[in-house]
Amino acid sequence: MEIFLRLPAKSIAKCRCVSKLWASLLCLSYFKELFLTRPCENSTHIAANRLTTFPIEGFFDIIGVVRGLVCLIDKQISKGRTKTVPVICNPSTGESLPLPPVKTRRATVRSFFGYDPVDKQFKVLSMTRGKSMAFDEHQILTLGTGKLKWKMIKCCIPHYPEYGIGICINGGLYYRATVQEVPKIISFHVRSESFRIINIDMDMGLLDKTNVLNCGF
Repeated sequence: MEIFLRLPAKSIAKCRCVSKLWASLLCLSYFKELFLTRPCENSTHIAANRLTTFPIEGFFDIIGVVRGLVCLIDKQISKGRTKTVPVICNPSTGESLPLPPVKTRRATVRSFFGYDPVDKQFKVLSMTRGKSMAFDEHQILTLGTGKLKWKMIKCCIPHYPEYGIGICINGGLYYRATVQEVPKIISFHVRSESFRIINIDMDMGLLDKTNVLNCGF
């Protein structure tokens, strides 16, 4: 197992074709989790001049950092249209994986990155807005399920997700949003793919530049 964990992703794909035994071993969710979150071989030695670069052109936003993986949104402009492409990056290894573009013709897209510790699955949540203020189109992309495909989900809470990085804690993805012109925190349960509102002390309020932070509680 340790030998496989040291191989790059392309070599792992080739190893799956060697035998049925290797294929079954390398497809285990346990191995996938270890492989995705493994540190680099010399992670204990940090050099100040060592920079990790990823093959991304143009503008991008960081939408989440979960279990050692970083999810970026690469905004690609082609023929006057903006295409929203999520990219999963592992800073420890320098590897990246572009995901299928969000399926929409709409220009305004908000995305967040979460993890389900029960089924051990990473998911990308994307929401798009039409002419109304509320984001009424919600999609999920689940990693590690074979063919990567966006799936529409329902949300019974009309809300406007703000710019910022969401925080994923114990299978719950939290992000800042506006509900009926009132600042709120939205909780998205990654496993059940359901939404709920987190009540906030209005005496505290939420400023425009407020972000949801993981305080380690």
